[in-house]
Amino acid sequence: MGLSGGIDSSLSVFLAVQALGKENVIVVILENSQFTKEGITLAKSFAHHLGVTVKTVTIENVRNLIELGLHYKLDYKQQATIDVRLCDLIIRTVAQAEGALYMGTINGTERMVGWFPKGSLVGDFCPIGGLLKHQLKELATYLKIESYAEGISQDASIVCGGCGEHEDFKGLPYEELDKILLSYQMSNLERDFPKDYKYQDFIPVVIDRISAVEHKREFFPRYCDIISIISSKKK
Repeated sequence: MGLSGGIDSSLSVFLAVQALGKENVIVVILENSQFTKEGITLAKSFAHHLGVTVKTVTIENVRNLIELGLHYKLDYKQQATIDVRLCDLIIRTVAQAEGALYMGTINGTERMVGWFPKGSLVGDFCPIGGLLKHQLKELATYLKIESYAEGISQDASIVCGGCGEHEDFKGLPYEELDKILLSYQMSNLERDFPKDYKYQDFIPVVIDRISAVEHKREFFPRYCDIISIISSKKK
């Protein structure tokens, strides 16, 4: 699995070590100018602390060769998209060479709003695919690795650091986005959000976004669907 130093990948690696043992986990750390040096340093430190096998790859030179070969000057978002696809390709290559499963690190918030290139970083199994970002924050606190939650954006326009911004969500607090997504999953929108809800105007925007990215979610492998578990227990 890839490890960037953020809460998604760090928590996923932590859970994998708990479930499988450190000797059965390989992390791939991908160095790139768009990933902060602090994040890379944190990722390496965390991997060392867990005692997992680490493979470090620099991908910026590969992306530059693509740009040069195609004679394109890509903007920030285009570069970020290529970088994510390169990360996915490298992690898949390591998994194939090792005869291992590729663990995805896309969380439920990103999955629902499509904040990832189609088919990339979803892996063969995704341990956090059914958890929204703030649920991950609570889980990290419970597992006593809450320091990895500190970098979570406070604005929903930056759902995924390094991937640009979603202007339609600008001004919507990240935690409120997750509340809307959770309520949508539970079919409780009308009950949970009265007409005087401060962020009422964002609800149709979020719902439109969910519908617009349905084609991306069809690529998702198995993941722990918390909402289905909760719903079945209520029934």
